[in-house]
Amino acid sequence: QQQQQQQQQQQQPGGGQASITDAIQNINIANYVTINPNITGIFQQYPQLRAQVVAAINQAISEIILPVVERSVTIACITTREMILKDFAFETDESAVKIASHLMVQNLAGSLALVTCKEPLRHSMASQLRNALIKTQVVDAQWVEQAAQVIAQENLELGCNLIEKAATDKALRDVDFQIAQAMELRRTPKTPLHDQFIQMHNWLRFLPEALRPKAGALVPHQKRVYEDFAKLPRDRVAQQAGGAAGGPSEQAVGAFEGQQQQQQQQQQQQQQQ
Repeated sequence: QQQQQQQQQQQQPGGGQASITDAIQNINIANYVTINPNITGIFQQYPQLRAQVVAAINQAISEIILPVVERSVTIACITTREMILKDFAFETDESAVKIASHLMVQNLAGSLALVTCKEPLRHSMASQLRNALIKTQVVDAQWVEQAAQVIAQENLELGCNLIEKAATDKALRDVDFQIAQAMELRRTPKTPLHDQFIQMHNWLRFLPEALRPKAGALVPHQKRVYEDFAKLPRDRVAQQAGGAAGGPSEQAVGAFEGQQQQQQQQQQQQQQQ
């Protein structure tokens, strides 16, 4: 079963680890790194320190983004897929299925990624910054420790938002692939999913009325479960990391999204050729 899941992940379009890493490397994160005005004096005296700070922050994000994204997306996609296949068992409108799955999976993946990455990223940034600044041998250890903590806190939102964006984008791509594949197998006779779908009709009557799928579209209170995912205050977690709306972190997310879209277009062009 694990081998089958790995094969499915390899077949999923645009969901590879390399694409996430490449997008992070290509956005020129130096444009978005923030340094507290209270400690900028030493950076004016030693301009080479800024390059060390940028490299340390980039390294901290790159180290943590892949495992966090993979774990968050895997959990979110499995949960969403199973819920969708149950709740939309009799739904004939594929656009309704897609909208509901997107609402659920992107919020689950984004929230899981934010909660999972925040503290490890803070510690990783501080550690990378501490090591990088000490190696320069131009500042004392006491200043290095203070600067590492301050710069890590200042740029935590940048890292969290990039990781959240990577998770939500990958979750949307993966869930489309997984649900489309599952629904196709469910329609194909003599496949395990088709047999499960047939058997499901026998036990649906034992479900409570509120959970029982109905023929045709979902009733309003069932549909509201998915619509409410769009109203969840997920960005509160990012706001707690520090920073203001429309700041460098949001600009970096926009640049990251542009890089991923460019990579997807290149992949599509290669496949067409």
